Amino acid sequence: MKTIKSYSKINLFLDILSKYKNGYHKINSLFCETDLYDEISYRENAIGEIRVFDESNILPKDNTLTKAANIFLDTVPHLKIGVDFHIVKNIPIGGGMGGGSSNGAQVLKILNEIYETHYSIKKLERLALKIGSDVPFFIRGGLQKVTGTGNILRKLKPNIKSEIIIVLTFPNIEVNTSKAYNIIDDNNLSKKEYKNIVKYKNIISGFLSNDLNKIVNNTYNKFESVIFKEYPDIENIYNLIKTTNPLTLFMSGSGSTLVSIFTSNEEANKSINILSNNGIKAIKSNLLY
Repeated sequence: MKTIKSYSKINLFLDILSKYKNGYHKINSLFCETDLYDEISYRENAIGEIRVFDESNILPKDNTLTKAANIFLDTVPHLKIGVDFHIVKNIPIGGGMGGGSSNGAQVLKILNEIYETHYSIKKLERLALKIGSDVPFFIRGGLQKVTGTGNILRKLKPNIKSEIIIVLTFPNIEVNTSKAYNIIDDNNLSKKEYKNIVKYKNIISGFLSNDLNKIVNNTYNKFESVIFKEYPDIENIYNLIKTTNPLTLFMSGSGSTLVSIFTSNEEANKSINILSNNGIKAIKSNLLY
């Protein structure tokens, strides 16, 4: 049995520009993988079926691993190679870190290898989009500019020389992404704002020019204003983290994971200890470029 790491992501920037007639939203975002990961083990089986075994017993029945496998198999109906997938979940479900999306992308890549279909990155990204809007990002991972509905991707090669120490805080609250977008629409927030376009350009420039100040001064998430009202416990934890003086603090995706950036391990550890003393889980993590 082989085992691979299915990495999570954070949104260093997330703006929602408009809503299409089909219900999808146009976004400007900056995704980056982190070293928090689920474990996916797999091997061929003799019964010619795709099976998913959840070692953590928390996956919903309608999960992205099964969905990804079915989408892939639709492209190769003549092949009947069975595969067993065993997953151990570490990325919080409903935490805005793309755990399910990452799992789906990894299944596509694994089946592409097992079935020897030799699909290109672009084809895998097209298949990934059928699974969900965040899934194409995880085909290549790293740091990517993400626009459109998540279907327009540009891989970036950052020029970062200083260490970026991040702390991931988990409020233990599951936020439904569809519900979060509905709240955005109900509050008429799916719109383009000049100040956010400037911030988006600046944060990308910060990664490309090794300017940490530009990065931390331009993190942004449009979901925060509505999610904090809907889930006040997340805002309370956010305010507690602020007392530990991070360089920046923001929510990832539609929540609920909160991301803070520090200049030293000592400051990061101090923040984690304060959160732990209040019964809140937080860990140090690294960005994967």
